[in-house]
Amino acid sequence: PDAMMRARETTAGRPRRPAPHHHRRRPLLLLLPPLFLLATMALASCSRSRSLPPPSSGGSFPGALGCEPGATTTATTTSSSTGGTSSLPDAKDVFPGGMGTGGCPGGFAPVVDLEGKVLVVRDFTIGGDDVQPPLPAGAYDIGRYNEVRPGMYVSDLYKDEKNTVEGYSGIRNIHMGLDIGGPAGTPVHSFADGTIHCFGYNPDEGDYGHAIIVRYKINNTSVWALYGHLSAKSCGFKYKGMPVKKGEVIGWFGNRKENGNWPPHVHFQLSFIEPSTHDLPGVVSLDDHPRSEKQFPDPRLVLGPLYLGKGLIRPKKLSGAKK
Repeated sequence: PDAMMRARETTAGRPRRPAPHHHRRRPLLLLLPPLFLLATMALASCSRSRSLPPPSSGGSFPGALGCEPGATTTATTTSSSTGGTSSLPDAKDVFPGGMGTGGCPGGFAPVVDLEGKVLVVRDFTIGGDDVQPPLPAGAYDIGRYNEVRPGMYVSDLYKDEKNTVEGYSGIRNIHMGLDIGGPAGTPVHSFADGTIHCFGYNPDEGDYGHAIIVRYKINNTSVWALYGHLSAKSCGFKYKGMPVKKGEVIGWFGNRKENGNWPPHVHFQLSFIEPSTHDLPGVVSLDDHPRSEKQFPDPRLVLGPLYLGKGLIRPKKLSGAKK
């Protein structure tokens, strides 16, 4: 007992020895600056800056904006409306099965599950939603590819002839994607295995709102697909180069407050040219139309024969006019 008391007395006044370095716990605050720096670098990687939506539009983590690094295309084009498309692949070679006769051709997955749904094919050559008949309860509607839509695109985004989107300008009213409309929150699926190329928010009135572009390899050819008018949460927890699987849900129809102020739908568009950001000219001018048909192939090559007919769809009063 006397020895123990002496030992205590000799150590009582000594300062406690610090724990070995590898046993120390690092304060959480020390980890925050590196994480903040990484997030800042990711957000700065977008090749074309876009405004992010306010938290009230969805409140989800917006992820890193930008385009997939190292993505290459098999062809290039120029901004000329009369040439520069000779090096583009032929859609018939990339999608040899064509549109098929029913369901999705080429073994692709449906972008929207329409099994057993009532489909209404819209005629937007007569005008926009204000002149369209109401959609029956539970039905989905289809907006056609390659359709002239006079009076539908009324914001300055489409009227300003100096405004350029991916090399396309002029007064744009020819629709180069395919629309599938339904309730807000409807899931949107990737039609094949691919990688996230670009995604982000297009804030202008009448624009895409939240959009995702996925890069695919179809018969050894790079094909980019834009999924537009999505909800804010669709862009959450994604990163450029992120792999997506065939049939995987990659987004949801957005409501008017987050999709560019349109009725809920997805705008689906294919491109043989690599986009520089999360945007594609969903509508083009008549002058740019010849090259746009080669750059943006018919989405029914992926979605199947949702309606009949080919070529430019004009208003009936203009159907006899020359292109």
